[in-house]
Amino acid sequence: MARTGTVIASIFSIVVLFTDATSGGPSNEVTVEETGMQTSLRLIKNHPINKNRPASFLLGSPLTYEEAIFVLLPAVENIDRSHMEQIIQLYEYTDGINSSAAADFQLHDLWLIPGYYLMSLRDAVETLMTMKRISEIWNPNWLPVFSSRAGDFVVFDFSNGHIFEIFTKESLGWEIATSIEEFVSHLAENLKSGRIFVGEDGLMDETKADEGELNDKEQAVHETGKTANIGIGQTFHRIYIAKYVNNRPASNMNINEDVEQPNLVFNCGNMPNVCANIRNAINNNGKTRNLQRITSRSQIRRNRRASCGRLRCPRGQSCDEYPFASTSQGGRGATIRCVPAAENSSQGGQLNGFYRRYRLGNGSWFRQANP
Repeated sequence: MARTGTVIASIFSIVVLFTDATSGGPSNEVTVEETGMQTSLRLIKNHPINKNRPASFLLGSPLTYEEAIFVLLPAVENIDRSHMEQIIQLYEYTDGINSSAAADFQLHDLWLIPGYYLMSLRDAVETLMTMKRISEIWNPNWLPVFSSRAGDFVVFDFSNGHIFEIFTKESLGWEIATSIEEFVSHLAENLKSGRIFVGEDGLMDETKADEGELNDKEQAVHETGKTANIGIGQTFHRIYIAKYVNNRPASNMNINEDVEQPNLVFNCGNMPNVCANIRNAINNNGKTRNLQRITSRSQIRRNRRASCGRLRCPRGQSCDEYPFASTSQGGRGATIRCVPAAENSSQGGQLNGFYRRYRLGNGSWFRQANP
């Protein structure tokens, strides 16, 4: 297949010196073209934080252009292909981390950036097809590229080439970059500047220097739905994911409306493992049923990393936590369990329907009534 599309990244030359085994001096000189995006990926992979971690040595071999096209075909068959070149450039550098190979590692060992690992292209396409089937909120244009393996994704939107961060459990999302190149360039810069680091708990983390400003602006965006520039060269805004969801309350929810504090009752028939985790958290680990919702993107991410970072999950499963990461009781110390991805999606649909029905915003209290 002939290569089409325009290379979106800037190109520069790298001089590679090969050392002669006998003389010890340079014996050959080869010029290799590398896109700006691939340069950023190389810097991320080789940064001291990542260099000797599984996150780097589990990355797959580069795909050829033709191989990438072959894998992408099921995902792009009925959608706009004009932005596909970006994805191909990414996977021409590395095929990411295969979920089967990653099953023996704690989730934080896989992270190239705080909370997320780079998926293999085949896994990304399979996840796209699965999410279209099981998730009420999933836009068919979204190809997941980075995954938390806990229900969160950084996705590429084939309709416009932009990058979004999606929290499927909370049915929330934000545009975080206008291209993959911009996204990975920003990550590389954050690593170089020290804004991404390894915390005292051994988990990759982000500096708190800008967190107050970010939280304030994200909360304002959440409440108003307007665009907010957060001052780091990117524009974040809330996606109205609800437009992909039927606005009726979920039919499989039974909510007690006779009490002042709303009661959340899950349909455990759809998610027995999720409910078993909640039951264990409350009955055996002393976790509370009284929860307070939070809507800050950065705090939800931090809670999810703190609770799920040391869990190992087999292929097809993801981390479930109680109390939820979208509550102020979530985070470190939450009870965690690997559950089928479809159950996490079911929980997300029910939880989001509950939040919407009662218009529970930041700081709102509710009660986990069952199991």
